[in-house]
Amino acid sequence: MKQSDDNPIPPREAPPAEEQQTVMAKGERWYYAAGMIGIQFGGWGVQGLSKPVYNIMLGVNPAIIGTLLGLTRIWDALWDPLMGSISDRTRSRWGRRRPYMLVGSILVGAFYPLMWFAAEGWSETAKATYLAVALAVFYMAYTVYSVPYYAMGNELSPHNVERTKALGVRAVVGVVPSFFIPWIVPAAFYLAEISVLPNATTGVRLITAVLGAGMAALGILAAIKTKERYFKVAARAKKENPWKSARDFLKDPTFWKFKGIIICMLVAGDLPQFLGLYLNVYYVAGGDKTFGTTLSALAGNVSSVANLLVQFVLIKYLVARFDKLLLLKATLLISILTDFTKWFLINPDYPYLTILNNLLNSPTIAAFWLITSAMGPDYLDHQELMHGQRREGMLGSVSSWLHKFSSSAAVAASGFVLLWVGFENKLNENQAPETFFWMRIWLIVIPVAFYSVALLLVYLYPLHSRRMLEIKHQLEDRRGKVE
Repeated sequence: MKQSDDNPIPPREAPPAEEQQTVMAKGERWYYAAGMIGIQFGGWGVQGLSKPVYNIMLGVNPAIIGTLLGLTRIWDALWDPLMGSISDRTRSRWGRRRPYMLVGSILVGAFYPLMWFAAEGWSETAKATYLAVALAVFYMAYTVYSVPYYAMGNELSPHNVERTKALGVRAVVGVVPSFFIPWIVPAAFYLAEISVLPNATTGVRLITAVLGAGMAALGILAAIKTKERYFKVAARAKKENPWKSARDFLKDPTFWKFKGIIICMLVAGDLPQFLGLYLNVYYVAGGDKTFGTTLSALAGNVSSVANLLVQFVLIKYLVARFDKLLLLKATLLISILTDFTKWFLINPDYPYLTILNNLLNSPTIAAFWLITSAMGPDYLDHQELMHGQRREGMLGSVSSWLHKFSSSAAVAASGFVLLWVGFENKLNENQAPETFFWMRIWLIVIPVAFYSVALLLVYLYPLHSRRMLEIKHQLEDRRGKVE
């Protein structure tokens, strides 16, 4: 049974009072959100550390690192549909998601510090081989944890506003690692400089070992303390062929509009990532690696505070009053405008302006991810109305595959973008002036282009708040309320 996406009724700004109903305690939101710590350290934390550790510390060519990060993420993505299907089809006394979250969090915490055990005396080939194997093994463990974890987020509540707030709490907690990840490398450099440790790589290993233990503990807490509210609905449904589920997503134009918005943001962030890192270290900081990475860490922390403030305002005041698509349009427009300020704020004469650059650009990105995470449960309700099945795991796995494939292609290309603009790895801060010029140009042009495409897709997306309320009522008439 299919439902048309067309709806002539315009969205209204505030949902009715029934959408304010509560089925989950506030404490449960925080227990679930605690699991986001491992997700962030395992996702952004791995990519963010791989470049400085394996290039700046260990001297591996950035094009090789970018290619390995891209290829291993594709490898990771191949396992996502399988994990999503396994999770959706599981009928255990502990639920569909929680057993995998429990085991996966332990594996992720254990493998995280092992990523950085390549030795300085090894050849470049040996270091690259170790990175490739470590990434492949780590991402398999990460899939076991992350796919069920994200699927769980889509079934926290049957109420639109409440689940948006719950996912907002997850987004807030997800900012916490951003206070620590940027400091891992400068802290390791500093400990080596004052001779507390023999080298910076040893510092990275020690710090990530502590973080890995914390990631595992919080993941276990999330698995034990979170309730699966759609488990009974799913248990009554017939187990279906996972390939049919995947095809239903891929044949739906609304799915491609939804995923296209997110893919644009991923590429906008990943494709120029080497440009931003090396402009900070070699252009703004003049090749001072400790100062350059410290500057990046300070900028990251300031932007994290701004992110928390933005998310608080969204969760507390805006998501219950305005349609998510309206907020998303505003977010993308602001992102386009603020990106042009990078030309003036990435400046070696005034290095601390980099902090202002992050302060202006990062909050809108944080708002984007909060809003789009809340669009996932909406799309699942749309799918349930069309096909009569709850497919949280399959949506998570198919989405993850597309996200990782797109992100992997962008990451793999990012090192080559750096080489294409004329960057020479051995020259460090002594690059040709035109190289730094084009690095600054493309750091602006790439994100603005993809933000513009995302904005167009938002205008074409049909699942606004009024339509979602209609879908909720139709589903409740068909299979009853979810308590």
